[in-house]
Amino acid sequence: MTMKTRRDSAGELRGQRLGGGDRRSRSWRWIGLGALWLVSSTLPVWGQVAEIGATPPPIGATPAPIAPTAQMPNPSPNPTPALFRRSTMLPSGTAIPTRYRGEQGEAERLVVMPDETAQITLTVRQAVTRDGAIVIPAGSTIAGTLEPSGEQRVQFLARDLTLPDGRTQAINAQSGPIGRPETLREGASTRQILTGAAIGAGAATVLSEIFGRIDLWEVLAGAGAGAVGGLLTGRRSVDVVVVEATDLELTLRSPLEVAR
Repeated sequence: MTMKTRRDSAGELRGQRLGGGDRRSRSWRWIGLGALWLVSSTLPVWGQVAEIGATPPPIGATPAPIAPTAQMPNPSPNPTPALFRRSTMLPSGTAIPTRYRGEQGEAERLVVMPDETAQITLTVRQAVTRDGAIVIPAGSTIAGTLEPSGEQRVQFLARDLTLPDGRTQAINAQSGPIGRPETLREGASTRQILTGAAIGAGAATVLSEIFGRIDLWEVLAGAGAGAVGGLLTGRRSVDVVVVEATDLELTLRSPLEVAR
């Protein structure tokens, strides 16, 4: 009887110990789950603290709401970067319609000596297209030289093409022989030709010596004024070349690749 009682007491003691272990295991499990929830709930807050360098919030505090990211305004339109531009090749022989506008406004004509050279800039008056796409927009400018071509005519040799967005590139183009010879004498016809005309430096020198003070529309930069100085004595007329400002169509002498 005594041994049975002792065995029952020992079994009961082991059962109590096992029951206590289960309770402790469940308690630690709940503590672990609570710690995991606490860490996960405070991660956004710690992210904000790390970003702005502020003092971290106390453990268990309710995370502050994350402010939405501000939307960046749409950038203003800019010219397409060169890396993403497409290029179009204009073949040799392509026509480029131009005109001379001048620095003082739209000149009606140019007047130069048959043997003088003048630096001028032409304006593209009509867009040049290829397969329906604009390659050289209207308003582009072409700088070059107006040079003698023989038989009292002149020719324009292009050097640089500048597009409306400011990009500049070399261009190999020229006009055919242009202009008509005129002999200028004192009289109404001469005044009519010179009105609204851009005058070459050489022609301006001769005309002012022969006719006195003349209200010139514009004097072109170039070489020629010094060369005609010895021809002034006793002259009452001067032979010039007159080029109408719109009579300037250029032709490409070699292919031209233009990025657009």
